[in-house]
Amino acid sequence: MSVSSLSSLSDNETPLRSRRNDIKLNVFEKYDDKEFRARFRVSKETVLYLDSIFGSTIKPVTKRNISLQPVDQILITLRYYATGSYQRVIGDIFHIEQPTVHRVTEKIAYMRSLFINMPTAEERLEVANDFYAIAGFPRVMGAIDCTHIKINSPGTYSNHELYLYSYIIISVPDGRNSPE
Repeated sequence: MSVSSLSSLSDNETPLRSRRNDIKLNVFEKYDDKEFRARFRVSKETVLYLDSIFGSTIKPVTKRNISLQPVDQILITLRYYATGSYQRVIGDIFHIEQPTVHRVTEKIAYMRSLFINMPTAEERLEVANDFYAIAGFPRVMGAIDCTHIKINSPGTYSNHELYLYSYIIISVPDGRNSPE
């Protein structure tokens, strides 16, 4: 990009190096609840809830520059996972560099143990015994199943492979509360 092309940027175009102003305020005000959920796959309340849970853990420790606030890091991570896009593209959207997107998503993903827990050895044995009691299969830890729940068109999402509108539900039952 030449110097002359930089000077010809319109008012609503910003070079990537320019730091963004508070992302949270921009997207929280820019999108209504429905559009916000379509873009981030969660509600605004969920973002604030996540911020209340681990915001203090990921808060920037420096005051030397314009750091990404915890809620901004959460929004970047959610957008990255919601779209399955490249980190560079997410960086372009939020006016940050790709390595920053990588650092932020890694930091948030590290918090997964707050929500996802693998069973202990004792719990694994109990689950295996439950499955054995149900079906006679030894050493089974879970049965993965997936189904499409057909819905009316929300206007923003289409499952193009099956040409229908649906939620995809993935279930991993553990052998307890099985129907008899």
